[in-house]
This record gives sequence, C-alpha cells and structure tokens, in this order.
Amino acid sequence: ATLETMARAMFRQWFVDFPQAKWETKPFGEIIEFVKGKKPTVTVDESINGLLPVILIETFDTGKSSYANPEKMVVSEQNNVLMVMDGASSGRVEMGHRGIVGSTIAMIVNRENAVGDYFLYYALKEIESEARENLTGTSIPHMDKQWLFRQTTCLPDKNKMREFEEFAGNIRKKIQANLKESRTLGSLRDSLLPRLISGEIKIEGGEYVRNILPNK
Repeated sequence: ATLETMARAMFRQWFVDFPQAKWETKPFGEIIEFVKGKKPTVTVDESINGLLPVILIETFDTGKSSYANPEKMVVSEQNNVLMVMDGASSGRVEMGHRGIVGSTIAMIVNRENAVGDYFLYYALKEIESEARENLTGTSIPHMDKQWLFRQTTCLPDKNKMREFEEFAGNIRKKIQANLKESRTLGSLRDSLLPRLISGEIKIEGGEYVRNILPNK
C-alpha cells in the first residue's frame, strides 16, 4: 500500500497539481476504448498446460482463479489496465494480472501510442472514486462509459512520460513481487497452522512453535 501511495502521489504531483501549461489535455474518449471480457464455457480448478487463469473480482482480492482455454477470449497481460464494468465494484481499476478477462471486467486499450500503460493506470486511478459514484443501472450497477469518456487528463511530453513510466514500472514490479510473496506465505500458513494445532505435525523448539501460533 505504501508503494502504491507513493506512485499515486508522484503522478498527482507531476500531472495533476502542477501540470505544464504547454501540455495537451484530452478526454479519455480520445485516448482509450473498452474490450469487454467473456465468460469461458468450461473452467477447471487446476492449471494445465495451455490454460490461463480467469480474472474475476475475486482474483483482484485474493489472487485465486479458475483456469480456461484462452482461444477466442480476451487476454490481459501484466501491464494492461482492467476495469470492473458490472456489479457493486463497477469503476474499480486494477493492473498486474495476466489471464482471461472475465465477463464483468473490461480491458482498457490504449489508443494513444504516446500514452504509457502506467500513466494510463494512474490517470484512471485518479478518477476511480468519482467513476464509482457515476454508475448506470438500477438493480445491477454498470460503469457509465460515456461519463468516463468525457473526463479529461493531460498528456505530458515524451521525456516526462518516459520518466514516469520507468519510475512507476519499478514500483509496480515491487508491488507485484511483495503481493506474490505475501499470498504464498498466507497459503503456507493456512495449510500448516491447522496441522500444527491438531498435533498432526510438530516442530521441535517451543519458542518457534509459539512464534508461529497466533496470540490468544
């Protein structure tokens, strides 16, 4: 969270609070387009050669997913920006997931070659809270694409864009590495702790056991 906060603060300082007068401003409708995800016909619980994880909202929160054949599906790479389009989480913006884009999510395609992927991600993050307040639909909320297309962002010069892409890219790599490590440790804990408590497995050295077990 600290690294993400740092990147967002840098984006705001460079492009929101103190933009250069000579920089061009454009509506998002001229910069991006949506590619809506699809629901795979068949999914399995385990990764098999050739299958990719299916990216759902649960994947954003827990990293868990089922797997499916990517043929004729929308496939996201790690640097693609994703946005939730349907349901209570509509307007949520995420990045860092490689796999098949689920049916409630859209991949944001960059139409401006001069706009970097990380710049686009943080530009959309800046208006994420507003986007989630400007939804359409009654029983089931949906992202209002036309509202988003009307919002504007500045386009910095190539040097500043390149500088930010390098800075933000390094931070995102660290965030993904930390997240992967955290989830691996969490999975290991969830697997071992019940077995430790039940006595199925034992570790010599009381101090080590007490450090592993949660405080009562």
